[in-house]
Amino acid sequence: MKNKFTRVLLPSLILFISLAGCGKPPPPPSALEAPKVYPSWYMNPQSNDTEYMYATGNGENKDEAVRNALSNMISELGVTIESSYESNTEVKVSYSESINKEIKSKVKANVSKIRISNYEIVSAEKMSYKETVVMVRSDKLKFSQSLKKELDIAFDTIAQEEKALQSKDNLQKYNTYTELVGKAQALTSMIMVLSTVDGSFDQVRYIKTIAKLQESLLRAKAKLTFYVTGDKDSRYFETKIKNFISEKGLNLASKSSSDTVNIMLNTEVEISHVTNTLKVASFMVDIKAFANQNRIGGKTLVLKERYSDSITTSYKNAAIHLEQDMKEQSAEDVIGLSIR
Repeated sequence: MKNKFTRVLLPSLILFISLAGCGKPPPPPSALEAPKVYPSWYMNPQSNDTEYMYATGNGENKDEAVRNALSNMISELGVTIESSYESNTEVKVSYSESINKEIKSKVKANVSKIRISNYEIVSAEKMSYKETVVMVRSDKLKFSQSLKKELDIAFDTIAQEEKALQSKDNLQKYNTYTELVGKAQALTSMIMVLSTVDGSFDQVRYIKTIAKLQESLLRAKAKLTFYVTGDKDSRYFETKIKNFISEKGLNLASKSSSDTVNIMLNTEVEISHVTNTLKVASFMVDIKAFANQNRIGGKTLVLKERYSDSITTSYKNAAIHLEQDMKEQSAEDVIGLSIR
């Protein structure tokens, strides 16, 4: 009986001891290797030449290293563009100082959004099991051709949208020009990059297009006039809407005309008992907006305020809340009229 027990127990003990020794896997062989010396092409990266742009990067694997190298290439372009921006633009084209400053402030931020798809890996080396280094290069001619094609498509689209404005009312023109100027200025980074990598690229016509769009926006803004009116119960709401328009730097008219955007308000008020001691004043503000005799927007608002036997106080509080809503949300969401 004892021999039988020993025959069963002994193999089990041997198996248990063997498994206990396997609890922690040995480190990978590469982790035990001495750190490698970085290659010279990584420590002293090759400078850009007339044909190629170069950059190095590292990462846990080759794909990550390439992504970082391309990001470094774009960052280097951003630094070069920032330092040379003024000499590259002000000497060649003259436009207002405000436009110049506005464009310059957006250039570096937008450069980082440009992507380089045309590249090749020149060198790559695995330094350890968790680091790889690479050097990549991009053909300047192919890169600039691709970027210029993208730029021309974007400006053609802007030109088509501008052309479609001829039959639109003044508010639509103003709103659209506001959008177009923003789109065009966002393209300035491409213009500056192309100027940096392609000496034959003519940036002047693109910069002039942006300046002309800005001037068109200023003209559209000058022509845009609002006439706001309402019944006697709308006077506090009428004042807040007028203030909102004025604070945006837009014009108010003292009377309606064929060129004005007309905003008309009509308000009804209702006092209701919520409890024996609580009353609520509900203001139903009907807003209608017209341009060129066409309805272009509007909304019916329901503003509720606590009523404490003073309808004037309730009116004023409701108007204050309307004002807050217009500041925190878009005009379209609050009064049903898009004003950029």
